[in-house]
Amino acid sequence: MQLGKLSRRNRRALFWLGGGVLGYVTVFHLFLPFLDRQRVLDSEIRSRQQQVQRYLKALQDEPEYLNYLEGVKSTVSAYEDHFLEASDVNIATLQIEEIVRSLAGQNQIRVTRSNPLPDKRIGEGYARIGVQLNLEGDYDSLINFVHAVSTYERFLLVEEFQLTSFRVRQETRLQPRLRISGFIRLS
Repeated sequence: MQLGKLSRRNRRALFWLGGGVLGYVTVFHLFLPFLDRQRVLDSEIRSRQQQVQRYLKALQDEPEYLNYLEGVKSTVSAYEDHFLEASDVNIATLQIEEIVRSLAGQNQIRVTRSNPLPDKRIGEGYARIGVQLNLEGDYDSLINFVHAVSTYERFLLVEEFQLTSFRVRQETRLQPRLRISGFIRLS
């Protein structure tokens, strides 16, 4: 088909239709995708600029961060000084049981049952060691025992405390059950 054989009306329609298609392709397939890509690149550039500014601020504040880190290290070291002395889970379990039995004896509390609890790893270098105890004693002795555990030179936690009382021949008896834990640094 030759363009010259078309009527004037058809040529004009073809010209406007071709211009419309060309305009549509230019706007929706070239210009708008270019603008979208430009917005994405602008967003990425702003994000990178903000990231670089944060890095520069961190580098400028490095002495403050180092001082803060030294303070944290000394605090952690001070806490570690109060952990149980053992670095093995089994030895630490024996140590916490000895400590608790000793404190119970000092406070006229009788340990009727003692069960070691499974150790729980805390982070990469620490573990919590626990023991569950069934005790017998009177109110005052029990209060003194719990106080002795909480003020012991090593970190000991009374994590669970259950108290059962019953009467036997006009006498009230207490059966406390405690779960006491301590911490070690794993080697």
